[in-house]
Amino acid sequence: MYETADHGATEDDVDNITRAINPGLFAHHPGHPISQENMNDIVDRRNNFASIHNWEGLK
Repeated sequence: MYETADHGATEDDVDNITRAINPGLFAHHPGHPISQENMNDIVDRRNNFASIHNWEGLK
């Protein structure tokens, strides 16, 4: 997981860490979108990370 985190601070990087910790958030049937509840959680994680990263709290 640390190697994945060291790749950067993009939304894709945040999503890759989320997949490692909670892969169920991205689970869905082929051809169907991720549930709205799970998508809300994913967006919240992205926003939380962006807030901390912009604050430079991770340096």
